[in-house]
Amino acid sequence: MPGTVTFLPSEADYISASRANYRCQLRTIAVWRRLLIVSAVVGGLVAAGLWALDGDPVEALLTGIAAGACGFLAAPVSLWINYRRLPRQFGRLFRQQRPLHGEQTLTWDESRLHWQGPGFTMDTAWGDYYRWHESRDEFLLFLNERMPQFIPRAAMNAEQAADLHATLVAHGPPRR
Repeated sequence: MPGTVTFLPSEADYISASRANYRCQLRTIAVWRRLLIVSAVVGGLVAAGLWALDGDPVEALLTGIAAGACGFLAAPVSLWINYRRLPRQFGRLFRQQRPLHGEQTLTWDESRLHWQGPGFTMDTAWGDYYRWHESRDEFLLFLNERMPQFIPRAAMNAEQAADLHATLVAHGPPRR
């Protein structure tokens, strides 16, 4: 069933969408694989350096393993700090990008999503989207893995949200 939503995005909407996107990225194996690789490389460098300086390979290996493990265990602190910085970063980006401040209208049916805002019109087939994600506050639609479009739930009534969800399940890309 075709649906239409009109909304005026706010700074809070952009911040909420950025946080939802960040949480989606943290759920991917790729992020944790990269952290594990970096930790292993750091541990290896520490072990190699200690072995070269001290000459005791067992002690160097154990210290390198401990250094890598500490680095991997410290990663969540860094990720949490990044998460806490998102409101400031995305609030500033929203304030700088004036075209985002205008009213936007979305229309969808079984084949596409039509998005119109101040200075742009975008007509995208569901098959062109990479993934989608539904959170408590918004729907995220990914054209690539990094930059989602978002539709705030506050702009929709329950029927519109259910219709968009059903359309995405039936005709959209895989869910993230």
